[in-house]
Amino acid sequence: MTYKQTILGELQELAAFGVQSARLTLFIVDASGLVGTRSAEDFASDLSEACNSNDSVALYFAASYLASNAEAEAELSAAFEIYLRSAENGFPPAQNMVSAAYQFGRGTAANAIKALEWAQRAASAGFIPAQLNLATLYRQGDCATKDLSQSFYWYMEAAKQGSADGAHGVATMYEAGEGVDRDATSALAWYRKAGEKGSWMAHGALASVYRLGRLGQPMNPHLALTYEQSSERLKRIHITRFGPV
Repeated sequence: MTYKQTILGELQELAAFGVQSARLTLFIVDASGLVGTRSAEDFASDLSEACNSNDSVALYFAASYLASNAEAEAELSAAFEIYLRSAENGFPPAQNMVSAAYQFGRGTAANAIKALEWAQRAASAGFIPAQLNLATLYRQGDCATKDLSQSFYWYMEAAKQGSADGAHGVATMYEAGEGVDRDATSALAWYRKAGEKGSWMAHGALASVYRLGRLGQPMNPHLALTYEQSSERLKRIHITRFGPV
C-alpha cells in the first residue's frame, strides 16, 4: 500500500466516524479530480456539506464543481454565491473567480467596479492569476481606466514570484515603452527570463528578435529557427494542459 493510499484510507475512516474536516478533505480531493474516493451518493452528501460549511477551500471547490456542471443560469448563480462566501472569507482563488464573474456577468450582473475591487484583493494577497488579470485589466482599460503604469506594476509583481506570463508581460511593456521607459536591453532580458520559465509566447518573441534583428540584436536565422520550433513545442504542451489559446 502506498503512502497516498494509507492517507486516503485514514481519511475515509475518519469520515465514516463523522469527522467533518475529513469529509471535506475527501470532497476536495474528489472535486479536484485528483482521485475518486467516494461513491456518487457519498459525494453528493459531501458536496452538500461543503456548500453549507464555512471552510473557504471546500466552498471554493464546491463552487467550482457546480459552475463546471451548470446547465442553467440559476445554477451559475448558486455557484457564484458560494464563490462569494469563500471570497469573503479571504480565499484569493475565490476572490479571483468572483472578479471574473463580475467582469463577464457569469452568475451575477456584470459590475466593472466590483470586478476590479475583487481582482485587487486577490492580487494584493499575492495570487499570481489575479495579478496577471489585474495587469490585463489596466492595460486594456477593461473594468478600469486604462493605466499602463499599474499594468506594468502588476506584471512585475507576478514576475517576481516566478510567473512566466508575468515576465513576458514585463518584456512586452519594456519593448513598447508602455507604463515604463522603452528599454530594448531590459525587454530582451525579460523575454529570456520568460523563455527560461517555458513561455511559448516569449520563445516566439525571441524568434522574431533574431529573425528580424530587433532589440539591438544581429539577425541570426539559425537561432530564430530554434526559438520558432521551441515556441511551437511549448504551445502544444500549453494547449494540452489548458486548452486552446
